[in-house]
Amino acid sequence: MPYIPTESLPNLHLYKYGGIDKSFVSRHILTPYWNALVKIFPLWVAPNLITLLGLICVLCNIATLFYFSSDLGPCPDWVYYTFGIGLFMYQSLDAIDGKQARRTGASGPLGELFDHGCDALNTTLGCLTWASATYLGQSWWTVASLVASLGNFYLSTWEEYHTGILYLGYFSGPVEGVLMLVGVHMISGFFGPAFWVLRLEEIAPLNWSYNSLTRVAGELQLNHILILIGALVLAINIIGALINVISVKLWPTDYSHRDRSILKALAGLFPFVFMCVLTFTWMRMWPSLVNQHLALFMPFLGLLFGHQVGLMIVAHVSKLDFPYWNNPVYLLLATGCLLAYMEPSMESVIVLDHRAVLSFDLFNCLFRRFEAIMHLSRFLQLMEDDMEGSPITLRALLPTKKAGALIGIQRNIQYQLQERHGVHIHFHMDIDEFGRLVSVVGRLDNVSRFWREAMILLFSSGHRLNYGEKLGINFLIPLALSSKLQNGPLSTRPEGSQHRGRCALAEITQLSGVTLLLKSDVLPNTTEQVLQVSIENLDRQRLDGFEQAIQMLGDCFQKNRREAFSPRNIYYVPYIAEQPPCFDVEKAEEEEEEEELSVEEQWVTNLYDIQFCPDELQDDQWHNDFCPDGFQNAQWLDDLSTNDKSTSSTCDDYI
Repeated sequence: MPYIPTESLPNLHLYKYGGIDKSFVSRHILTPYWNALVKIFPLWVAPNLITLLGLICVLCNIATLFYFSSDLGPCPDWVYYTFGIGLFMYQSLDAIDGKQARRTGASGPLGELFDHGCDALNTTLGCLTWASATYLGQSWWTVASLVASLGNFYLSTWEEYHTGILYLGYFSGPVEGVLMLVGVHMISGFFGPAFWVLRLEEIAPLNWSYNSLTRVAGELQLNHILILIGALVLAINIIGALINVISVKLWPTDYSHRDRSILKALAGLFPFVFMCVLTFTWMRMWPSLVNQHLALFMPFLGLLFGHQVGLMIVAHVSKLDFPYWNNPVYLLLATGCLLAYMEPSMESVIVLDHRAVLSFDLFNCLFRRFEAIMHLSRFLQLMEDDMEGSPITLRALLPTKKAGALIGIQRNIQYQLQERHGVHIHFHMDIDEFGRLVSVVGRLDNVSRFWREAMILLFSSGHRLNYGEKLGINFLIPLALSSKLQNGPLSTRPEGSQHRGRCALAEITQLSGVTLLLKSDVLPNTTEQVLQVSIENLDRQRLDGFEQAIQMLGDCFQKNRREAFSPRNIYYVPYIAEQPPCFDVEKAEEEEEEEELSVEEQWVTNLYDIQFCPDELQDDQWHNDFCPDGFQNAQWLDDLSTNDKSTSSTCDDYI
């Protein structure tokens, strides 16, 4: 079963990165260094290769650590210098991969997934060198450090999914957090890791016996103080992320997720909490996992965490629902808890020696269960597709001056249409000579009902109805699919023949009564054509036929998914040809800062498009002025969008 359904592939072309960086260190100190560093790499170097080189630096640190101390114990002092250098190189290369992508014009969702995936792995691997450098070793303090680090990263990814913006505050993990770790490793290299077990009262000659609170503070070790600082930063980031997510649910932006439910957003924290509960239960039942075998158990947890984060990133870039249930990961952790509960004596069998090499039998057992759950998930997905129908995406180019009729003031009409029809509507922010691009995703019947109402709103807002003029919408059809829109009735084709599943423009026109015109020209730099679906007027019979035509067109998409949603399709995006493949880095940075400022302003106030509304009708009652000659009655509009055949279907009936 693919991670991205074929019908969601067009959404990848709609992805656009958004970020806010408030870090003083990043903007004023490190950015000039990063701009100079990225110029060292030639343009033929792929951005993901730079990211991979950074991860290799961290893997070299881990290999060195396990060579000298596989139980996270002390290493030679000079080793910690290499840990700090490797970690700083990772931060530098991780920061310039995006700049290299902008230099080469290779920005895209794949880079987002690969970059965040490497960051998720580095979060766990960095905790291993941290445990050795601070003399924590294999202990519950190291587990606490791991949970705090993973929690901070998960929270940032969860926030980006809902807000659409990667928000880096004044103290962020990728910048200040990594620099703090580099400093810790350098101090360990100079003083030795035993420096961090000194108590506060031993290095600060103060009166620590003043009261009970100061006595407790004086007894704290330096490494414990570092963990408490990390916990404080995590608490601050939790509060900030909650505020940001709740804000975009109450006041959505162009970047934010379509679902405005606050409870559903908060439920996205459940996977991480549930994974922590299962992991803690497993560790409590088998204490040796912490005291003796944590060095190998932590990378195992890091892979599970990276899988969950990867699902979140895929859902973000392809506009899928949030991955609340990660059954393979839950099954692996639950199996470990079950084995620990039922057979405590198996610990001596599962662990071969004090090096914590886990038994092949255990991993073979877990792998078989993982394989079984994947087959079950695939079967359930096929059943769901057959019973309920899979989502479909229909994209169209709308007249620029009329597209606002589907947006409304502060996007109120867009959100009403989404809730009413159960679809997701995405308007592309860029506009060119072809019009405004809109993508509608949902079940076929919901999508067809939406386009029925959209036809009414588009060609009646602020305009007199011209019954002699054809009203149409330009849908985008991939070339591979348009070749199957051939003439000839489907009913004459034998059942099960090779032509089954093909579509016919003539038959759709004959059955629905609408006019379909497939234009021969292909949109520039794409593999898509324009299919114009038009009707003569907005009476009920014509609208019923229009809805039927959309149903048949969507059915053609579903029956020919391989052609409609092929990865080889080049989908139309307005801004594709506007950016040159290579440009100056400093200029790109200035444009990025301007873009980030405009994004940041959206957190304070929401911009909206009201170009559909005349100057004298700048209020929420614009829809009451659809009728000509000042007749203030919009009931006819509601009647047109219903299926009540007895209701009058024109504005003139209400005059």
